[in-house]
Amino acid sequence: MLLLMSCFMYGQKKPLDHSVYDSWQNIGTRKISNNGKWIAYSVDVQEGDSNLFLYSVKDRNTKKFPRGVKPEFTGDSRFAIFQIRPFYKDIKAVKDKKLKQNKLTKDTLAIVDFAGGKTEKIPNVKGFKIPEKAGSHIAYLLENMKDKSSDDSEKEGDDKNEEDKNTKPLQLAVRNLMDGKTTVYDDVIRYEFSKNGKRLVFVTKKQEEKTVKNKEEKKDSAAVKNEDKKVTDKSKPKKYPLETVQVVDLETGAVSKISEVEGDFSQLAFDEAGSQLAFVGTSSAQNDLVKLYQLYYFNVKQKSMKLLPIVILR
Repeated sequence: MLLLMSCFMYGQKKPLDHSVYDSWQNIGTRKISNNGKWIAYSVDVQEGDSNLFLYSVKDRNTKKFPRGVKPEFTGDSRFAIFQIRPFYKDIKAVKDKKLKQNKLTKDTLAIVDFAGGKTEKIPNVKGFKIPEKAGSHIAYLLENMKDKSSDDSEKEGDDKNEEDKNTKPLQLAVRNLMDGKTTVYDDVIRYEFSKNGKRLVFVTKKQEEKTVKNKEEKKDSAAVKNEDKKVTDKSKPKKYPLETVQVVDLETGAVSKISEVEGDFSQLAFDEAGSQLAFVGTSSAQNDLVKLYQLYYFNVKQKSMKLLPIVILR
């Protein structure tokens, strides 16, 4: 009898196939607040929508946030901040080219205030950052909802790959989480907090004006062979747009412009106290095979900029 029951139960087991694998769950991201009172973790699946959970160690309560990703706790453990992704089915539709990229719902920024027990959501956010150790500010990039370039990029034969490699300028919102005051900076491509949250540095890039060729230019270009045109385009130096590095004192709101050049600035880094800043920059042409990079040093308190005698080729 026992043997028959065992055989019957074995026969009822669901066969393991790809549909079963896709539904398997696993623990993904895990974070603990500095005061140890909150735990953030995600439950992910192979194919489908993940869920983010915030667990209160004291009350043993769990809050569920569908499609929540990239959780962070502020240094004082008062806020949990994360992004909410679009539905998996919509993301898959874009990958399968059944839905255009600019028709996809953008990420939403969620800010959970443990002290007030409220959750605020901000739509159309590309990404966010908070200071690593302290501070009461958050910075996040806002998607450009008027940008329809993704429609053009889907057309066959569209030669825009070189331009697409460059980061597109967006609005950067800097918000004080305590009073809700928000300042917006335009045309930002990179940004970084000091670890203590006292300062923020960001790089802006001047947007290139789109020009339309007249009829005569179109006729002339049509007469040129494609191969010759490609060689000419590659041999002509292509300058970077004008970029500016600016530092914000988050305690006073003062903004200092410390560098401006037709080039590219990256690898922004503060020291522990946020009183010194270093970054690399180049004024080489975008299509140079080997670019010359230089190391910049800025003393925040003295407001002095130095170009260090270090040259990087890459």
